[in-house]
Amino acid sequence: MSTAADTGLCEFCRELKPVAWVDQVGREFCAGCLTDLTVLTGPTLVDYLMATIPFKVGDRVRCYTAGALFDGIGTIDEVSTELDKFGTPIFPSFHVVIDEPAYPEAPDSLYYMERQLKLADSS
Repeated sequence: MSTAADTGLCEFCRELKPVAWVDQVGREFCAGCLTDLTVLTGPTLVDYLMATIPFKVGDRVRCYTAGALFDGIGTIDEVSTELDKFGTPIFPSFHVVIDEPAYPEAPDSLYYMERQLKLADSS
């Protein structure tokens, strides 16, 4: 559910909708219109992708192996788009140092994907 703070006038469709992306000059766009824009190339596309990463370095997260087995709570210390670290520009990986393990064999640190993480203060 979006709030008034999340809503803006989409520059493309000119409707009040949740803002999905703001360009370099401050124009706001809704998610539906982003696929219709032909200007999302090169550096602009990279800026958009970086702005949509759901977690950042320093976030406290709950970690789940395979999205199901709770490993514990830790802190993200790296966001990677490199293949050797299991990330891509579209689906980055998040390296988490687990400091509150859920079981004795839980990893000390591991790369996780977005679907394997939840912010620690949310359930």
